[in-house]
Amino acid sequence: MRFRPSGVGLFAVIAALSCAVSAFSIYRHLHAGHSSLYGSTPLLFVILINVRNLFLYWDFEPSALVQHFFWKRTEISYSEITSVTSPRKGWLEIDFGNTGIITLPGRLLINPSHTSEFIEALRTHAPHARFTIGQQAA
Repeated sequence: MRFRPSGVGLFAVIAALSCAVSAFSIYRHLHAGHSSLYGSTPLLFVILINVRNLFLYWDFEPSALVQHFFWKRTEISYSEITSVTSPRKGWLEIDFGNTGIITLPGRLLINPSHTSEFIEALRTHAPHARFTIGQQAA
């Protein structure tokens, strides 16, 4: 099961509006005899800020939760997940640690597009983890 960050649809709308503004600004400056292309700045700004939404996603594989970001792949074994909390609406904080001789704790802060489905999938794969979603612990 694959989950993407929330806001990917919003990114597409903002990018389309930025393209329109940039195209108009470039057209206006070129017709005025200016060679400056500063009109593309809004588009570049939006792309740089939101590029992670295009190349970030999470997969539930049989043995691990896998985060993909560009070419980097991070696997978190379900047995290593210790707790899942929700610090604010739409966001999840997943604490995990290596259960070997040396404990190496880690934390993953994510905002999946379908938070409730993501939580249910986590509950299924990591039933031993402590879930604190909202004000109640489960």
